[in-house]
Amino acid sequence: MPKVVLVTGGARRLGREIALGCARAGWDVAVHYHRSRSKAEATAAEIRALGRRSVVIRGNLRKVTDCRRVVRQAKLRLGRLDALINSAADFYPTPLPTVSERDWDAHLDLNLKGSFFCAQEAAKVIRQGAIVQITDATTRWRKYVAYGISKAGTRAMVEILQRELAPRIRVSAVAPGHVSLDGEEGTPPSQVVRAVLRRLGRN
Repeated sequence: MPKVVLVTGGARRLGREIALGCARAGWDVAVHYHRSRSKAEATAAEIRALGRRSVVIRGNLRKVTDCRRVVRQAKLRLGRLDALINSAADFYPTPLPTVSERDWDAHLDLNLKGSFFCAQEAAKVIRQGAIVQITDATTRWRKYVAYGISKAGTRAMVEILQRELAPRIRVSAVAPGHVSLDGEEGTPPSQVVRAVLRRLGRN
């Protein structure tokens, strides 16, 4: 039976590329989204066209209850869960002098808290598998203070979870920096997908 991966933020941009890359590599994919339902449905349709199963699951990952529900729904609807890819993230400029509490909460609640509680719940339902965290080369981003701090937190989180969950679950990070999407300069999405698949291991 094909293995199942949950990709948070899998409806669009880098998350979509990762979800499709997993499908091409033989995984069935649960596509998480928050507001982008039509894009999530389109991504799932592309995955099914590749011969893989796919479901879409809505959730606001700033809420712990939604983190838990999204993970449980992925397993319930696809019959198992073998891997989690934490790709959902908030990203917008927050220069140091103007960082507000709202900016801080927006980034930390999704990028760090959401990733942690999805991982916590996934660790309860994955018998043996992988958790991959999309993080970043945080020191590169000037004027993205809240984002940078949140991603630095995810890097520490990965190190802690590696110790807590080994050897049953492999926990690792991919830090792509700026990804080339919509004609932008940066790391090619295909390179990021290959790095994620290496960390997932063989299907």
